[in-house]
Amino acid sequence: MGQKSVTIYNEAIRYFLAVQNNVIVAGSDAVPDDFHVPADFDPEKQLLPKFQQKVYRKMLESFIKTFEEVNLRELTIESIRDIEDGLNMVRSGFFSLKEKENDRTDKNFNVELNTVKSDLLAVNEPLKKALAFVSAAITEFEDNGGKKTAEYRLSLEDCRDMMSEIKIQLRAWLE
Repeated sequence: MGQKSVTIYNEAIRYFLAVQNNVIVAGSDAVPDDFHVPADFDPEKQLLPKFQQKVYRKMLESFIKTFEEVNLRELTIESIRDIEDGLNMVRSGFFSLKEKENDRTDKNFNVELNTVKSDLLAVNEPLKKALAFVSAAITEFEDNGGKKTAEYRLSLEDCRDMMSEIKIQLRAWLE
């Protein structure tokens, strides 16, 4: 698993768990140093769906930022593999959220979960395509002895286009 993706994920989990537990207010810049995520914490079971969604949004925004700010020619293969790992983490997390069952006793939870599921559907297709393009770029790079071919660059350009589509969908998500 790519180190950058894991770091972004863990920092986001820590932040949104602190918000969920009322340690900080959403929008705060920093979590107190003495706040730690319990070792046995399971985000899929213990973090509210809206905060799980925000964890994955934070990851996607980080990848979008990379594509916006870095010249694709300068992206290292390690960075591209990390993006692929991160997109796989996000897809896996989205899948878990889509499969989550409604709680028959908590109407607010059900409304929140259904909103999250609806948001995920809008991002699913461009996310799938972005992942396919970044994977194609990696395969092209490896199949050509580590050379950055035109096909490799085209796959990264296509991935960047899909990340732009994702960015548009993320703007529509409720804060």
